[in-house]
Amino acid sequence: MASSVWGDVPTWLSAVATLVALIFAAVAAISARRVYLIESERDKTASDERRNQAEFLRRTQAALVSAWWGKQDDEFGVPRWGAWVRNASETPIYQNRVSLTKLYEPDISDAFSLSVLPPMSEPKFFPTTVWEGDIDGVVDMPDIRVEMTFTDSAGIRWIRDKQGRLSEVLPELTIWTDNQRAATLELFSGDFLSKHHVTVAFRCPPIETMQSDFIAAVVAAETPDVLIGPHDWIGALAEQGLIEPINLPGERRSAFVPRALEAMTYGGRLYGIPYASDSVALLRNTDLAPTPPASIEAMIESGRSMCAAGLADEPVAIQVGSGDGFYIYPLFSSLGGRIFVRDGSGGWNRDAMAGQAARNAFQRIANLGELGDRILRREISRDRALELFTRRRTPYFVSAPWAIGPSRDAGVCVEVSPVPPFVNGEPAQSFVAVHGFFFPAAGKNKVIARDLVLDFLTRIDVAEALYRTQPRSPALVAAVEKFYADDARTAVYRRLFEVGEMIPSSRDVASIWEAFHQAETGAVAGVSLDVVMRDLSRSIDELNHRT
Repeated sequence: MASSVWGDVPTWLSAVATLVALIFAAVAAISARRVYLIESERDKTASDERRNQAEFLRRTQAALVSAWWGKQDDEFGVPRWGAWVRNASETPIYQNRVSLTKLYEPDISDAFSLSVLPPMSEPKFFPTTVWEGDIDGVVDMPDIRVEMTFTDSAGIRWIRDKQGRLSEVLPELTIWTDNQRAATLELFSGDFLSKHHVTVAFRCPPIETMQSDFIAAVVAAETPDVLIGPHDWIGALAEQGLIEPINLPGERRSAFVPRALEAMTYGGRLYGIPYASDSVALLRNTDLAPTPPASIEAMIESGRSMCAAGLADEPVAIQVGSGDGFYIYPLFSSLGGRIFVRDGSGGWNRDAMAGQAARNAFQRIANLGELGDRILRREISRDRALELFTRRRTPYFVSAPWAIGPSRDAGVCVEVSPVPPFVNGEPAQSFVAVHGFFFPAAGKNKVIARDLVLDFLTRIDVAEALYRTQPRSPALVAAVEKFYADDARTAVYRRLFEVGEMIPSSRDVASIWEAFHQAETGAVAGVSLDVVMRDLSRSIDELNHRT
């Protein structure tokens, strides 16, 4: 009986043999995997060593090239200041460019080129006369920095930066910005980069999608070297590690308007070099509207009378498109609405942002919309609003400084004034955005990109050219003092920068913008106000729940 239940002896022996074979197979598999892992780690180590050795050999000649600031006595024993340069390698280097910059004053600099620098046992001195008046009798000049770019005998381009660090320079640098700024910056950056034997390429996605386009480019390993945009992008980009913080010395910081630097600071760290601020004002064609209107109602009435007389097609141009809170906010704020309001716990205050005051403001927006007075319509996009004004088909245009250049180019006599309030409304508040240069963490030409921005594109002549293209309030103190003495008409943007509401730069700002834009376009389109406010409230609650 027991034999039938438990099996016979041969069966047991066969089972034990099978089990032993499985155990040995498992042990062999484990041993084989251990050997594989050991060999893989050995191969990886060998590969890393080969890569490190290749990188060492690649840098061998470049590492022996250096330049520094110093002095040498002339034949009469008088000390002369300048750059010491040395090629301690055994072969020549080519296309040499030596730049000298006063650390806190990039407008003052010197540079010279050397087509070929042969091997040398001792450094060679190249005097400069740029700072002679500053350095007579001075023992030390630590704030003059020397930088050198050169091509080694293998054809590889290198830069020895102001801190003495050696980096390879790639042949192309990519900048993302809008079309207007690209055209201006190209006039300056092309000259700078050509001297460093680097070409510059501009890419100009629409400003409305540039942030998301940039994130997609990082994922696709197509990251630019410089990104130019508003400060409210910083939170989202910094939290994802997509842009790098910047170490700007205290004396260099003093060259910038403090509020502009504050806008570029996130989590206590500076993430952008500011160049100008942006805000919203009222542009007037003075041939049609010689004096600023006292209220929104007066502006609309004035514009309608011109339309009735055949002098205009639209009473006023205010871009709506798919929603743009930056441009509608002066109207919204005069009606008591607010967009970015925090609660006591640091979240977004739903009652303030989607409460009764906001509902009242959206009701008035709806009254001006497509089912009401048709002042606000989704078909009026950014381009359409600009076209109406530059073709003299509207007397008024609620816009930012970017529109002034094209308007003047079209021959429109433009004056700028603050956006007026509604009758019995609150003062119309405008948002403030600070535009600046960001350095992507995955940029491939980092050293030359930082030099281009910090030592070249922050000069006063570059700031002036950008201002003439887009008269945004400059971030350089010296530029503010110079420009507004000559162009009082656009000084209103400076005043708006000082008193306007700064857009926050937290990581979820884009989500608040999106929720508001949906509410804005819904109200303009005539969607039930109950639905508009319900959806806005839900969006704020969901965002607070996620964060």
